[in-house]
Amino acid sequence: MAIDYDAPPGQIQLGRLVPARSSCPLRNIDLMNRFLPILVLLAMSDKASGQHTIDFEKSVRPILQKHCSECHGAKTQKSGLRLDARHGFIKGGDSGPVVVAGKSSESELVRRIVSTSSDDKMPPEGASLSQDEIALIQRWIDDGAEWPETDYDREAAIDPRLRHWSFQPLRPVAVPDVS
Repeated sequence: MAIDYDAPPGQIQLGRLVPARSSCPLRNIDLMNRFLPILVLLAMSDKASGQHTIDFEKSVRPILQKHCSECHGAKTQKSGLRLDARHGFIKGGDSGPVVVAGKSSESELVRRIVSTSSDDKMPPEGASLSQDEIALIQRWIDDGAEWPETDYDREAAIDPRLRHWSFQPLRPVAVPDVS
């Protein structure tokens, strides 16, 4: 005897459960196989349109090292700002964060690097950033200011006071032989 598929879903006929009907349009796996490549192409459309993301390590970090690390690096942090490590960039300086991710026009960093005022201009001495470098930093900030964490960033984030011998874990020491 055949199963009556017109029976209400969930009803048992001849010892078998009548399968529930799905209102989902993707119930057919063939449909999913047709749509999946389209969805993948849509997800990658920003790369296909020529907008590539900026590689921080190759493009932005060298600019920051060249123009900013003398005053805002590991040894010196003028105004409490450190731009050589991720944690310092995120924390910002004494006046707060220097970047508003996604909004270069509201970012203090951009305001300082494009300023012509001797009080606000960064770097204050030496060569200014080129127009290409400024445009690259603005685009990086507009794209979200992604700064991937590296081993250097993790090491730099450790408070140097915690490296003192008294904060180090105890290690077993061999007891010397006494004769």
